[in-house]
Amino acid sequence: MKRENVSITKAQTDFPVADESLHTSETVHFGSYRLDLQNGQLWCDQQAVRLTGKSFAVLQYLAARPKQLVTKRELFHAVWPDTVVSHSTLTSCIKELRKALADDAKAPQYIETVHRRGYRFIEKVVSSQYSVVSRDKETRDWKLETSSSPPQASSLKPLASSFVGREREMAELGTSLAKVMAGHGQLTLLMGEAGIGKTRTAEEFAAYAHSCNVRVLVGRCHEGEGAPPFWPWVQIIRSYMADHDPATVRRALGPGAATIAQVIPDVYECLPALPVPPPLESQPARFRFFDSFMAFLKREARTQPLVLILDDLHWADRPSLLLLQFLARELNDARLFILGTCRDVGMDPVHPLTQTLGELARVGGSQNVSLSNLTEGDIARFLELTTARAPTASLVTAIFQKTTGNPFFVTEVVQALLRDGDLEQGEELHAASLPLPQRVRVAVEQRRTGLH
Repeated sequence: MKRENVSITKAQTDFPVADESLHTSETVHFGSYRLDLQNGQLWCDQQAVRLTGKSFAVLQYLAARPKQLVTKRELFHAVWPDTVVSHSTLTSCIKELRKALADDAKAPQYIETVHRRGYRFIEKVVSSQYSVVSRDKETRDWKLETSSSPPQASSLKPLASSFVGREREMAELGTSLAKVMAGHGQLTLLMGEAGIGKTRTAEEFAAYAHSCNVRVLVGRCHEGEGAPPFWPWVQIIRSYMADHDPATVRRALGPGAATIAQVIPDVYECLPALPVPPPLESQPARFRFFDSFMAFLKREARTQPLVLILDDLHWADRPSLLLLQFLARELNDARLFILGTCRDVGMDPVHPLTQTLGELARVGGSQNVSLSNLTEGDIARFLELTTARAPTASLVTAIFQKTTGNPFFVTEVVQALLRDGDLEQGEELHAASLPLPQRVRVAVEQRRTGLH
C-alpha cells in the first residue's frame, strides 16, 4: 500500500481542529453483546450487528445509565440536540434496537419501556476500562435529586486511572472538586493547543462528577457568527429547564427569574406568566442580570454541588466572558465549580479572552491547567487499550515521531492503521510510512496556505 510521505512538525499543529477529543478504545459489554464506542459498532459475539447511527447513539446513552430511568426528553436532547424530531423517530430507534438485540418489549432483557416516561436499560453493563455497577433501589442513585441529603467531600469516589495521559490533570480536578464540596468555589481553565484533548478531559471529569452525585451543566461556545449573546449560558439554562418542571424552575430562579428571562427568552417559554421588570440603563441592567444569574447558581449549589463546563472559550462572545468574570469573583462561598476549556496558542493580545484571562488570574480560587502532548508511554498504553495487546517499541516510536504526541493526531493515525489492517498484520512500520489521515491532511494544508 502506498503511503503519503508527509510528517507533522510541531509548528504545523497550531490550527483549528473540529474534534479535539481523544477517544479511547472503550468497549461496553452486556449479555452476549458488546459496544465498540470508538468505531461505533455493535457486536454479538464475533458477529457485527448493523445499526443506524442514531439508534447506536440511543443504545450508547441508555447503556451508560444502567438501571436508571432515561426520559424521552433527555434522549431527544442528547441524541438530537439541535434538531426537532417527532416521537415516532425515537420509537423507530427503540424498535430497531429491540430487533438487533432480539429483545422482547413485553418481557425485556435489555431495554424496558416505562409507560409515558421513557426507557431503562436493565441488563448489567461492564466496560473494558471500568465497571458500571448496577444499583438496587435502596442504594443511592447517581442523580442527586433522588438523594435525601447532599453529598459531602468525604463521599468522593477514587478517580479512575485508565484515562490515558491525563492522570495528573484529573487528580488536580478531583482535588478542586473536593474543595467545592467543602464549600469553597473553584474556577479552572483547561488550556492547550488544538487537538490536545481539552474537551475530552472535561468530558471525563464530567462523568466523574456525575458519579459523585454532582450536577453538571454544559455550555459550548459557537465558532463563527450568528450565535446570540451569552450563548453558552443560554445552553446551561436550557439544560437545567429540560430536567425540571416549571414549578422547580421558578423556585430555582427566584426573584431574578424575570430579569434572567429578559436576556434568555427561553425562560419565558417555560414560565410565561413572569412579569416584565422595569427597564434600566445598560450598565445597571447588565449588573442586575449578572447578580440574578449568580443568585440562581448559588441557590442550586446549596441543594447540591454544581459543575459548569464552558467549552471552547476562545470562541466566546464578550458578554459571556464578562459574566464569567463576574461569577468568578463570587465563587468563594459557593459549592460551585466552573471548568472552562480554551486554546493558549495564537491568541491575539486584543482578543476578549486574553483580557479575561488577565482578570481571572487575579481571582482567588482560580487556576489554569495546561495540557501537554502524550508521551511514548502514553501512546503505548493507548495502543494496548485499542488492540488488547502490547505494541512493539518501534510502532510506538513511529507514531510518536509522526504525531509529536498530539492526541487528536495519535487517534487519527491509529484508526487509519486499524482500518488498513496494518496493526493486525504486525508489519514493521516507520514514521515516514505511516498514513496521514484526510482530516489531518486537510488541516495541515489549510495552515500551509493560510486558508483557516
